[in-house]
Amino acid sequence: TTAEQVRCKRRRDPVPCFANRFAAKEALAKALGVGLGPMGITNAEVTNDERGAPVFQFHGRLQDWFDSNPGVRIHLSLSDGELHATALVIVECDRQVPWPPPELLAGQG
Repeated sequence: TTAEQVRCKRRRDPVPCFANRFAAKEALAKALGVGLGPMGITNAEVTNDERGAPVFQFHGRLQDWFDSNPGVRIHLSLSDGELHATALVIVECDRQVPWPPPELLAGQG
């Protein structure tokens, strides 16, 4: 997203910041079973909570899906080194919810 680009470009070396955000979005798409293309790279934005921990902010149809499934919680962990970036996404539900079908998210960029 534009906000993510601004945040990463403020750093002396923006590459790890961009790599972490991409890894987070890819991990989320896989955890939801929809793929990165159908999910849309700008529908999930990596921000930070009040303690500085990474969290997702959702947009578009992805936000609509989360709004209609309030029992779903997403946990995100990021890590990077000189040559790698990793993201772990855990999807937690307090009841069975239907995963977002790819066609629901299709066309969201």
